[in-house]
Amino acid sequence: MRVPRLSSKPARRMGALVFGALCGASCKEVPLASRAQCELLRDRYLDLELSSAPEARALTPEGRALLRGRLAIEALSGPQAQIFDVRCELHVAETAYKCGVAASTLGAWRRCLE
Repeated sequence: MRVPRLSSKPARRMGALVFGALCGASCKEVPLASRAQCELLRDRYLDLELSSAPEARALTPEGRALLRGRLAIEALSGPQAQIFDVRCELHVAETAYKCGVAASTLGAWRRCLE
């Protein structure tokens, strides 16, 4: 039997839910990121945001700290905020965490957590 490809995010999520339901007790649970790991994941995101901000290079250390604070506020209220709140511990696999903290670009970081 051929399975159709799931191309949209809602379809992939539904596919993952169906797989999880079918898997049940016969599959080993995927280890999830801890609260501390979620905080490190957020810190890595902020580091990558800061390094990709062209204005950051010309700032003093104090200016960089202020920019990092502003980026943190934006991160906690932007589209990626759901990754950083309590849902992180419920939905981010430890493998995605390891990939995210090792990412060298924002694009790579985002791909790790898709």
